[in-house]
Amino acid sequence: MLRKLVIYGDERLQKVSGKIEKIDDEILTLIDDMFETMYKERGVGLAAVQVGILKRLIVISVPDFDDEAKPDFKLALINPEIIWHGEEKEILEEGCLSFPEIRDDVARYTQIKVKYLDRDGNEQILDAENYIAKVLQHEIDHTNGITFIDRLESYQKRRLKRELKELRNNTVREIKKKENREMLKNSQSIKNIIFDLDGTLADSIFDIYNCVNTTLKHFNLETISLEDTHKFVGNGAKLLIKRAVNKYSNNEEIEEEAHQFYIKYYEEHCVDSTKLYDGVKETLDLLYNHNINMFVISNKPNKMAIKTVEKLNILQYFKAVIGDGVYPYRKPDVNIWHSLKKDYNLIEDETIMVGDGIPDYEFACNSSMKCLLALYGITDKNILLELKNNYYLNSFNEIADYIINKKF
Repeated sequence: MLRKLVIYGDERLQKVSGKIEKIDDEILTLIDDMFETMYKERGVGLAAVQVGILKRLIVISVPDFDDEAKPDFKLALINPEIIWHGEEKEILEEGCLSFPEIRDDVARYTQIKVKYLDRDGNEQILDAENYIAKVLQHEIDHTNGITFIDRLESYQKRRLKRELKELRNNTVREIKKKENREMLKNSQSIKNIIFDLDGTLADSIFDIYNCVNTTLKHFNLETISLEDTHKFVGNGAKLLIKRAVNKYSNNEEIEEEAHQFYIKYYEEHCVDSTKLYDGVKETLDLLYNHNINMFVISNKPNKMAIKTVEKLNILQYFKAVIGDGVYPYRKPDVNIWHSLKKDYNLIEDETIMVGDGIPDYEFACNSSMKCLLALYGITDKNILLELKNNYYLNSFNEIADYIINKKF
């Protein structure tokens, strides 16, 4: 299936794409669609963001200019990463399907090594040089929110200023027309909010920190710092403990036992000092009275997620509290959204995600939802700001401005 190209002026081209956690039918279909779209547009490379999907995926199909009888070098690269480059650079003219009719010279490394997953999920290392290396660098840049225009010298950008301005203005006008059409079509406002729990609703870092270190002490391991705890949370208890027990030395043999100890201990102490962030109760009450449907989706084990919400006296506001284990996947897996959407008859355009972590942001992107990122939570706010998300919260009560006063 052909996909519509994202053109310069669309803010998605400046966003960092999320890592692909699972290679499923959705990803494989996207790969096939990207090849079809690239061939139709007569390109040699295409990144997923160029068809509106913020995932770290690129496809290339590069001809052999020295032997036209040879088939093109065709490859799909999932989560590609340049792990080495040579010193020599070569200047060649570049264009881009997202910048129609705009071309200019760009300096690129002539030799690189790229680590990636193939469509079967196997890790591969590719040694690339010359034109293939150039194409790969161009497309991998896209996954990091960088376009070939960003690689130009100042004088080149000045020379292209008029063409870029015209292209950008045309795109912005088209986006605005589409938004207006959609507004007229459904006059739809936000009806549903999905909240993360730890770091968004609940300031729980000290209980997590204490329970992790109690676990480490039980196994005679060195404790971790509060800063480490901030870094390790967000992807579920199992990965949290894995990171903690292996912080200073390899202790893989006790990971599962340590995980079970942590779960049991944390279940008893998950709300010893956990509290709501300022403004949470009042804002939830306001949203509830405006008939907003609210949900909690957390990577915290389900039993502890429910216990935390109950102890904080906010359970009554939510249609559902869904922790790890309710569905056979966790954030940022889009299948959580598919299940929630089906179970509660939800629509993407009527729903937003509010969270404080990378999994929350990637979950929203994967699910085609807007995302409000909380800068007051557990994740370092500088990491969140680097994502160039459209919407940020400095405090929880700012949500009301977005939802009730319709500031989206």
